[in-house]
Amino acid sequence: MLPESDTLPPMTAPAGLPLTMRRATPADRDAVLAISAHYENNWLPYVIDGVLRDRRGGLYVAEWREDDRPGRVVAVAHAAVKGDEAWLEAMRVDPGFVGRGVATALTVWMMERCRENGCRWVGLATEVTNAPVHRLIGGRLGFREMGRWVWFDDISDFEAFSTELGPDAAPDAPPGAGPDAAPDAAPDAPPGAGPDAAPDAARVSRGSPEDVPEVWDFLNGRKAAGLVRPEGLVGQAVSPWRLEKLTRARLSRHARAGRLFVSRERPGGAGTPVDGFALLSLFPKSSFVPGGPGWASLFYLEGDAPATGALLAAVLREIRACGRIGVLILSLPGTQAKRLPAVTRSGWPPGGQAMEAVIYQKDLGESLPE
Repeated sequence: MLPESDTLPPMTAPAGLPLTMRRATPADRDAVLAISAHYENNWLPYVIDGVLRDRRGGLYVAEWREDDRPGRVVAVAHAAVKGDEAWLEAMRVDPGFVGRGVATALTVWMMERCRENGCRWVGLATEVTNAPVHRLIGGRLGFREMGRWVWFDDISDFEAFSTELGPDAAPDAPPGAGPDAAPDAAPDAPPGAGPDAAPDAARVSRGSPEDVPEVWDFLNGRKAAGLVRPEGLVGQAVSPWRLEKLTRARLSRHARAGRLFVSRERPGGAGTPVDGFALLSLFPKSSFVPGGPGWASLFYLEGDAPATGALLAAVLREIRACGRIGVLILSLPGTQAKRLPAVTRSGWPPGGQAMEAVIYQKDLGESLPE
């Protein structure tokens, strides 16, 4: 464990910068929020009280000190630590100090703290358009690019398909037919088939811990075939904007909590091979607005087009059945997000603007820049 904030010694920055890095305290709250307000994706005010209490990771600041004047907080960032993994987030630098090496110094210092805290690797997600961070993280600091992640916020339309198909609506579609085929590959596909039609959700069942070994083997096969990227990561059940390692133990916990949905190759085909799975969290009460509508998070959706469509149909049916869900959030690896247009009607999901991020990781066993 890292020391508490009053015993964690501040450290100066390398390269002669007049910086001191330290753990943030409640006295820094106003300065931190003032810096964060300069950024469009300004979510820090909603979580600052919680992260100030974080003792395993922490909210850290960089103070600029020169000419014997009082230190000025010029940057802030948070390290979210869970097990042996750490995620760096909320890096914010005062616009007047951008380009002076502040972000580099604070990031390296935080990585050292994470390593001291027993973390084996550190990750970071940044929007694809954030060129300065890509230069810093993927360039100077040597993080490895793992792939892209996509979030769709504020989806209030739970009808991803224009029609509902029965279990026997399309049993005789010719080989190669369906949304993954070329436009003229299936001229004889039955009416109603195609990306605007909902597959039969009867092939999907709620997963149990007994399904986990088969689901885990299915996922590992997909990873080995290069079909999952970034591999080995998943959104968090209660905070889909944050990622964590997808381990078998975590998958089992999701199954025990009723979040796992499993697709098999034949409708109602218990005992037939798994060909897809989804992870869904339902929150009938708003976590943000007292008395507001609940929300749902679909934070994994793995499988080829037939399974993905069936899983999505089953998940949306579950959301509608709850009756108290007003918003859906999708948190998906880039490979999964790319499959959505093949199984949904045109323009779905129609919610808030999607955010696409590049995911980086670095092994903390490697040497860090000085």
